[in-house]
Amino acid sequence: MDGRKQNRYLKYSWTPEKDPLRPKCPAVTLDCEIRDVIGADGFWLEVIKVSAVDSLSGETLLNTLVLPTAKVKRWKTEITGITERMMMEARARGQSVRGWAEARFELWQHIDASTVLIGQSLHHDLEVLGMLHTQIVDSAILAAKAIDLPSVKIFGLKMCKEILNVDVQCIKEGMHDCLEDALASRELVLHFIYNPEKLQTCVLLKREEELGRKVGLQRQRERRTFNTSGQNTWKGQGTVTDVLDC
Repeated sequence: MDGRKQNRYLKYSWTPEKDPLRPKCPAVTLDCEIRDVIGADGFWLEVIKVSAVDSLSGETLLNTLVLPTAKVKRWKTEITGITERMMMEARARGQSVRGWAEARFELWQHIDASTVLIGQSLHHDLEVLGMLHTQIVDSAILAAKAIDLPSVKIFGLKMCKEILNVDVQCIKEGMHDCLEDALASRELVLHFIYNPEKLQTCVLLKREEELGRKVGLQRQRERRTFNTSGQNTWKGQGTVTDVLDC
């Protein structure tokens, strides 16, 4: 195992155990903004912003920029809403934390091993924070289990509009906001806990829409190839049946 991969696994730590003298939040919703960074050992992912919300009260516990430990390959401000200048200004004002380890430490001021962490595809957030935690409620996993599939990639926070009639990620098309995403995850999970039948119905409909979209795109490619060559020589990724089986 090379040095960087070894260090990657060495950074992981279990969330601190429950201390009766220092009670923490029973449930917290977490979301991180993540970007590629580049260093002497190549590329890897790091957290650049972390947000945490008390899942019971809705109170914001943490909403801070995280200064990465290596150079960001591309900020993708059109998605993250974060620029290098914003990061430097926050650092100068003392309104950021330095690196994933400090971000994890700040989160641990609000949670312990008994805290239920809520979020969307939380494995990404836990990875960049170097955290091992077993008490998880993940909206993506809830969606997959609702229709007995190992994963449902089409289930995202934008479904809040369809399910809760609440707009998210609409500051600018495609742009995310950690705090908004954390609050949206909280609302989705609470809604589905109390309305499990709606989760199954919603995910099935969304999956049917996505499969129909894939079939339509596949047929368009086939028609374009036929019109260009005068004969049907399309050699795509598979048949319509293959798409429906995905």
